[in-house]
Amino acid sequence: MLKLDVIYRIIGVSLSSILLPWLLGAQVSAQPVTLGDFQWQNRLLIACDLDPEASHPSRKRFATAAARIALQDFAETDGARKLALINLGANSWNVLVDGRAFPPAELASLDYICPDCEYEYSEAERVTIADRLACRAGDQMLALIGLDGQIKQTWRDAVPPADDVFALIDAMPMRQLELQQAPRD
Repeated sequence: MLKLDVIYRIIGVSLSSILLPWLLGAQVSAQPVTLGDFQWQNRLLIACDLDPEASHPSRKRFATAAARIALQDFAETDGARKLALINLGANSWNVLVDGRAFPPAELASLDYICPDCEYEYSEAERVTIADRLACRAGDQMLALIGLDGQIKQTWRDAVPPADDVFALIDAMPMRQLELQQAPRD
């Protein structure tokens, strides 16, 4: 059994390595987020709306409907489907995730990752994602990406019912394995 003073030293070293740069005003270097960061961690629901009119009502309805799917999943399964939502806009992108699965453990309390947080969202990655999905200006599309990083389904100009998305996810081989391995009540 570790002595109490050893534990305090371990905790002190850990906290000082985290707090010292912050106390000294040092900038924490941001790590650019890429789709690859989610592979084998999260299934992705990507809402792509490249309309430059950010205030357009249909864009808000589209983004809200996509977010409702992710939030309904969190509420119903406590994040068991490992679903993360990426909102991809004409000039920005952000991610809503289950904080237990991504980002790394030291930042696990974050539920919403944003440009003001410690992660960087690059314009180059936004363009890469849009190109991969063939999402162009004026498009409104939703794409489902599996844990393996492959596009499983796309929907254009409409957000499907949440139950349709969940049924598609639950039919995926990796999800079937997760369901078989889940503890029974």
